Amino acid sequence: MNKFDKEIWTDTYFDNAEYTIVSGYHNKYNNATLRRTIYYHKKLNVVIIRDIGKSSEKRKWINRFNLNEKVNYSLSDDNQAVLKFDEDYIIISNLTNQYVKCIDSLTNEFVEKPFYSNKVNQKINNSQLIYEDEYKEETEHIFCITFNEKNIIHIKKERNYLVLSKSGIEVRLPIV
Repeated sequence: MNKFDKEIWTDTYFDNAEYTIVSGYHNKYNNATLRRTIYYHKKLNVVIIRDIGKSSEKRKWINRFNLNEKVNYSLSDDNQAVLKFDEDYIIISNLTNQYVKCIDSLTNEFVEKPFYSNKVNQKINNSQLIYEDEYKEETEHIFCITFNEKNIIHIKKERNYLVLSKSGIEVRLPIV
């Protein structure tokens, strides 16, 4: 791949006093594309991840979050995952109603367990959070990530903006 193919490419970066936005696309999938946009709102201390997938055929859409082997997790009925490490925690909330599960083994794949590697020839087994959308041509996944506090942020789409509300503060982030 090179800059002329643009199969995996970051095409948007914007940073100001209120927020940072990074967005790009992944065109290496067979007959499908994925656009991921990551927002960080500095005052609210929240990360929003918005994934848009489009395919020429119906497919299963999967988002995987690799977890450090030292992280403890719990899942709630409202599609939230609480990830704890020592006294700190983050909450990942799925705002588009995909079901969440956590796995520590893989099926129908060439490796048996999820893993990551910090250096060559070092394999560390871990768990993965999995969010799935079943057999669609298009999908949207929106995740809200909060740090050391409950997720009390409300998000809605208005025209070309994501509108975030928290404790009486309302902010607008442009949809990329």
